[in-house]
Amino acid sequence: MLEKTAKKSMKGKRVGVIGGGQLAWMMGAEAPNLDLKLIVQTPHQDDPAVSRAEQVVFGKIDDPEATAKLATLCDVITFENEFLDLNALQELALQGVCFRPSLDALAHDVNFVTMTLTSLTEENTCMRDLPA
Repeated sequence: MLEKTAKKSMKGKRVGVIGGGQLAWMMGAEAPNLDLKLIVQTPHQDDPAVSRAEQVVFGKIDDPEATAKLATLCDVITFENEFLDLNALQELALQGVCFRPSLDALAHDVNFVTMTLTSLTEENTCMRDLPA
């Protein structure tokens, strides 16, 4: 029941994707089957998703001006990768731009990854026992 409701609520929506690589390309393959319009923000004309996107905003993926333009074309924005300027995106969120997953969730994930990588590089007892 929830799945049918979710499909109905997304029908005809314009989904923006920051990043135009293979993941966005795969989204572009499925978008028409779900009655979604895919709009991609990517820096290069030859990025994979350009060929499948309904519209393209050309700009670096961490360019807040390009993302602001993308936001005017979409109902919701999602992400192809984690190379984001969360502070700049937060400004757009405060203006009502809908990001999924939420920026708070992404900040938590980025902080978790950073803390994990930091802890792996620190000398600690359990790391000394691992083979080089």
